[in-house]
Amino acid sequence: LARMMENYDRFFPAVQNIQGRNLASQADDISTMLDDHFGQIDIPILYFGATNLGGDSLMNGIYSATKSGSKDVTINVLENHGHVDVLVGNQAKELVYEVVLKWMQERKPEASELE
Repeated sequence: LARMMENYDRFFPAVQNIQGRNLASQADDISTMLDDHFGQIDIPILYFGATNLGGDSLMNGIYSATKSGSKDVTINVLENHGHVDVLVGNQAKELVYEVVLKWMQERKPEASELE
């Protein structure tokens, strides 16, 4: 966990901060190397928000997930949790990991779809 948290960016994706939101709202600029493809994501998204990070963070995360471009967005808000609670809290198994497993199993492609 310590190795993972060493490089953890709690503002991922960048659209959650002012600069990122400003960049994401602009069309790709050919004069820069920036091309975030935000708004064009076409894979399912499972978002977990935690209320202890504050309303702005929670709403920015929900905004990011819903504006990603995905047609399959699932929002989970955990009351009275912080970001570390979501990863390793006493209820993480039931409220996060079991939810993630079920969500992934529901989206598992059939063998015929993989051919």
